[in-house]
Order: sequence, then structure tokens, then C-alpha cells
Amino acid sequence: MIYYLDNKLYNKQIFTKYKTLYHQKIAESAKNNQKFDTPTVVIFGGSRGALTLNEAFIEALPELAKAPFRTIYASGEIYYEDYRKTFEDYADSDKIEIKPYINNMIELLSKSHLFLGRSGSTTIAEVTALGLPAIYVPSPNVTADQQTKNAQECLYLMEVVQHCSSDHKLW
Repeated sequence: MIYYLDNKLYNKQIFTKYKTLYHQKIAESAKNNQKFDTPTVVIFGGSRGALTLNEAFIEALPELAKAPFRTIYASGEIYYEDYRKTFEDYADSDKIEIKPYINNMIELLSKSHLFLGRSGSTTIAEVTALGLPAIYVPSPNVTADQQTKNAQECLYLMEVVQHCSSDHKLW
């Protein structure tokens, strides 16, 4: 993964040891967690939430309430009150769980089947360490468009993995 700090591109090797240890810690902490019985999608717009994701989620709520999977959604604490009334309309749904924030993200992701959300480097590290399928929606409002670059790097890595046969090792 490429890391961007202070608008500067840093060599992957600088962070390799940290990233490997972090991945190991995540995998270790989640190894005993069982997946939810019902297919579950986690949607998270980052610690502060994301207005665009909130608007899309509100629009999709009627369909999500009928979906053959469960959705756990974090609106972000700064947006939760704005949408509280709409969220309360779905409080009795067994298909939708809405929170302002997810405190136990690693545990939740390890039990889930799909992640949809922002592509910050920590989020990508956690999701990839768990081997969780993901749909990334980069925020256009971050310095140097880092989230788009993070998501593009994931796409590149996926293409590499898909194009390698089982007879070849990646490293």
C-alpha cells in the first residue's frame, strides 16, 4: 500500500514492518470470531461520517429494509441527530442497525461479509487484514486525494492477485 503523509509519497518499505505487525494483530484479535448467521454489510463513512454516504443510505433505506441481508450503518456522530427521525422509522427492523459510531470496528468487520465505505489507509489495512470483500468510496475532501490513491492501490493489488496462477507466488 502506498502511504501519503504531509502531501508526500513515502516508500512502501518504510511502512512494511508496521503494516505487517498491524495486520497480524488484527488477524489475531479476530481469529475466534464467527461470521454473523445472516449475511451482513457494514457501511461506514469514517469517524466523522460522510454526508454523501448518509444521503445515499437514506435513499436506499426502503430497499435495504427488504434486502436478504442485514445492514449495519454508522452515520457519524456529527450527522446522527440530523437523520435521527428517519433512522427511528427503521428501529424495529431486524435488517437494519444504525449507530452514530462503531467502537468495536475490528470485531464487527471480522463477523461481517462485506464492507462499504471510505478508503482511508487505516480502514483499508483493517479490511484487508481480515480478508473482507470491500467496496471503497474515496472521499474527495482529503488532502492530496489520498483516499482515491489508496483505493487505486487496492485495485492494482487485486489485479495482480487475479492474474497470478496458483503455481506462482507473489513474493
